[in-house]
Amino acid sequence: MDPLPKFPAIPEFAVLGHPNEGKSSVVSTLTEDDRIRVSRIPGETTESTAYTVKIDGKDIIRFVDTPGFQVPKQTLAWFRKFEGNPEQIVESFIQAFENDPFYADDCELLKPVARAPALFMWWTGPARSGMMIWRKWRS
Repeated sequence: MDPLPKFPAIPEFAVLGHPNEGKSSVVSTLTEDDRIRVSRIPGETTESTAYTVKIDGKDIIRFVDTPGFQVPKQTLAWFRKFEGNPEQIVESFIQAFENDPFYADDCELLKPVARAPALFMWWTGPARSGMMIWRKWRS
């Protein structure tokens, strides 16, 4: 387990999705790290955690295991209504709801997205799996 760096120096993939749909299993398999807790009980992952793959002592790639979206419809509704700077949408969501228990997991899983200049995301779900490249440009 590695602390989440402010800006990743290596490619970083965040695994996003609904609770109990295999996010931790995916990260455990990709990192070959059996220490990652995998459970059939929804909600076991409560914090975004980065796992770095090293080859010959060199950091190669990082995968981030995240909690599941708990209120995706409400989170998406907020994103659709957002009228501020689109480059700040994720940070604005976290700032607006970081102390609201209703949105706690959704804020936590979006933290890797908020801090990265570029991030590859894989999300899981029944008939909803996919990959997206999220790029943000900062001056």
